[in-house]
Formats: sequence, structure tokens, C-alpha cells
Amino acid sequence: MQEAVFILQQYEPPEGYYLAFSGGKDSLVCYWLCKLANVQFDAHYNYTTIDPPELVQFVRTFDDVEIMKPDTCYWQLIIKNGMPPTRLARYCCKELKEQGGKERIKILGVRAEESSKRKGREVVMLDGSPLGRCINLIYHWTESEVWEFIGCNMIEYCSLYDEGFSRLGCIACPQKRAKAQERDFARWPAYRRAYVKCFNLMIAERQRKGLPCQWQTGEDVLFWWLYGNKRNSNQLEMEWKT
Repeated sequence: MQEAVFILQQYEPPEGYYLAFSGGKDSLVCYWLCKLANVQFDAHYNYTTIDPPELVQFVRTFDDVEIMKPDTCYWQLIIKNGMPPTRLARYCCKELKEQGGKERIKILGVRAEESSKRKGREVVMLDGSPLGRCINLIYHWTESEVWEFIGCNMIEYCSLYDEGFSRLGCIACPQKRAKAQERDFARWPAYRRAYVKCFNLMIAERQRKGLPCQWQTGEDVLFWWLYGNKRNSNQLEMEWKT
């Protein structure tokens, strides 16, 4: 904690930091570290339109967190792109999550422990990385250290963690495994219906444009999306684009 506070104070820009606030445990710790360091910052939550309602409700309890609403919602992006987002085509993140703070020093809650793709970064990255100028404030923290900080400081957190969710984020995010997506749909069945409806509209749009389509219904797309692209993502991406 002391190291994080020192880093924040050492690199504080005149205009203050841009805190990417997701409402999850990691960005929550970053938020309170900024408070403890007494540095200037403004926090921003990118509303994707497929966020868990409980998470959005929790974020709304923060008076100083700006909720950024997108110009185009998630469902419109699927219809526009003619395909659902996948692990290889994550256009949703680019459009809905990665647009803010481009000219600022961003505070991110990325941790090396979370995945192999997040390893190899540095805590302070101010030399123009693909992510822009950013500070991965708790990069070397473990999950137990994150929860210890939250518990010791009696910090309130999103109730979904108490339901067994280890990570929060978009409902049925394609980065999740199929079982995790199924769990999301069981928890929020209205979103499953919304996905099927959207996929039906996507099929109709592809047909209107004269593009090939191997599915007849939104349910067909959903099945492919949940299970097919987990078997052979590269091949299925090529089939989709032909």
C-alpha cells in the first residue's frame, strides 16, 4: 500500500489522474488508494449496456464517479459488425471501454496474477505503450492482498462477489468460458433473450446486405457463440468472414 501511495504522489500530473473505474474489486482498491494518497483524480465508469444491474447500482453509489454512456450500444455494434464479438474479435472492448483518457495518465487495476496475457507489463508505463500512458497501480498485488485491503479498511463492494462471482464484467463476455457464460444467463435470463433477439436482427442485416450466413435463427448463433468458437476459434473466424 505504501508503495502505491508513493507512486501516485510521485507521478501526479497537474491535471490529475484518469481513473478507469469498473466497479470491481481491483479498481475499487485503486480508487481508495488515490483517496489515501490525497492526489487529484477523476473516476470514469464505461457503461457497456450489458453490465450486471447489481454492478451498475453499486457504481451509482459513488457521487464522484462519472458514468460514461456510449454513443452506440452493445446490441447495435453486433448488428453493425454482422457478427458477435469473440476472443479474436473484441471490437466491443475497443468501442465501449477503451476510448476514455487517451491524453491523460490513466490509473488501471490490472494485475499480473489475473492472466498470462497481462504479464510482462510494468507498474509505471509513461513512454507511450499501446495502452497509452498508464500506471498499473496494483500490478503485483495478489487477489488475497486485494481482499485484505478491502477488509481491513471496511470498504463496501459489489454484492455479486458474495454470490460467488470471482470477477465482474459484461454479462456473457466472450472472454469467459462457456460454463461461465451459461451461469450468467442463468443469473440474468432476460439478457439471454436479448442476445437471441439481437442475433436474429444480425442475421436479417447480413441477409439484407447479401452476405453469407450459415445460421437460420438467433438460437443457432448463440449455440455457435457459446460452444463452437471454443473448439476452433481460428477456423470459425475464417468461416464467418468468407
